[in-house]
Amino acid sequence: MKIDIRNLKENNSEIRQNVEITFEDTGFSEFYPEKAIVQVTVDKFGNDYRFKVHLNTTAHFICDTCLEAFEQDITLDYEHIYQIGQGELASSDDVQVLPADTTEIDISELLTEIILVNHPIKMLCKEGCKGLCPGCGTNLNNNICSCTDLIDYRWEKLKNLIK
Repeated sequence: MKIDIRNLKENNSEIRQNVEITFEDTGFSEFYPEKAIVQVTVDKFGNDYRFKVHLNTTAHFICDTCLEAFEQDITLDYEHIYQIGQGELASSDDVQVLPADTTEIDISELLTEIILVNHPIKMLCKEGCKGLCPGCGTNLNNNICSCTDLIDYRWEKLKNLIK
């Protein structure tokens, strides 16, 4: 997604609403098969451009504990600063410096980074998911199984310590 910055006026904002993108080329299409709606606001301050990104999409996950498929609405807000040429902000780690002759900024990598950084490490269908019974494989969120007292034989002697 490229944004032309040539005609942007000082201390002004350009708002691009409802731009649809896909994550087909990012390796995330399995989790994010639907189009994402992106709103970008660009503020210009001298040679500095602040990009405010608001991203909405629906993720398709499989729960790590019960193995059920579920959907989750994702809403992400992110800000990033680009600097054209050298300036005061160039020493900051939060600023990306671009060549002085830059006329458009491609934020495709930024969008991929936003998704990557906010991708959940553990995917849970709901808080407090009970998962699967280790004995019979019953989804404990939906049913109660008959083997709830199943004890791993390696820990059986420890049970005697409780008495």
